[in-house]
Amino acid sequence: MNNDLLSGLQFAFNLTKHENTILSIKNVEDGGFTFPIEFPIEFPCNRVYWLDITGLDIKFKYKNQYENYLKFLSNKRIINTVAQIEKLIFNMVKEL
Repeated sequence: MNNDLLSGLQFAFNLTKHENTILSIKNVEDGGFTFPIEFPIEFPCNRVYWLDITGLDIKFKYKNQYENYLKFLSNKRIINTVAQIEKLIFNMVKEL
């Protein structure tokens, strides 16, 4: 999985050279803060996701990276990916 995740990230990095964005910001109603005031006011939060690029026309030599992007990144929260990368780096450093 570690190499596959890194492969997907490599595809995302390379894609940023050709596309304007690979991120999607969504306004989520089920999070944020609620203050019980006379009229309860809810502040929804924004979450940042990797863009779903299913069906993107790619060169065959990038097929594996593209599939890893779809498997490990597409439509997933970026914060969760960062946590996975942090664990991966920690384990790599531990092995040195």
